[in-house]
Amino acid sequence: MRLRLISFARVVFLVPAARASAHGPQDLTRLSIEQLMQIDVTLATRTLQPLATASTPISIVTGDDIRRGGVSTLAGAVTFDSVTDFFRRYSDFALLGAKGRRLQQLAWIEVGGTPTTNPREYRIRGAQHWLDEIAHSGVPLQMWWSDADEIVTGQENQSGKFFADLQARQPRGRLEKVTGSWSHTAESYRRLQLPGAVRWLELLSEV
Repeated sequence: MRLRLISFARVVFLVPAARASAHGPQDLTRLSIEQLMQIDVTLATRTLQPLATASTPISIVTGDDIRRGGVSTLAGAVTFDSVTDFFRRYSDFALLGAKGRRLQQLAWIEVGGTPTTNPREYRIRGAQHWLDEIAHSGVPLQMWWSDADEIVTGQENQSGKFFADLQARQPRGRLEKVTGSWSHTAESYRRLQLPGAVRWLELLSEV
């Protein structure tokens, strides 16, 4: 059975690509937005928490996880307020003051150095590095970003640039963008982005 791997921000769901063949506990097409927001997600601390109350929900999916799920093709992907160029993001952290300096320290630990001392590792962590592969993948992609984002600042150099560069490559899959001036908050995600993505992916008949 062909499955659909769907990523909402940092939350990953596996559901059948064909809505008519969706059955069992993975059938998200039968859930309302309120029910979707109550799905437990795994945080970076490896603890479970309802999606609606998680500040940075994340589920780590490995290659083995995908193969065990029977996924052979991605039927759709959605990004929200994303960092697409981690190399540049490291320097942009400085705009966040003390919090940004702490994020730089964490990045130094995770990656193993700075963009100056370890440029390759920073570049491969950004989608910008994989533009050609994404363009040729044939996977439909919808991108959301805000010009008022106070967390991922300078989105014109992140999602905006990535979208323009990907569009110039004439990707095989459908490519759409949704832009505006919303805040980078859980409320924006719950009320605006998640319903819009669910509608675009045709997970629910009415959202």
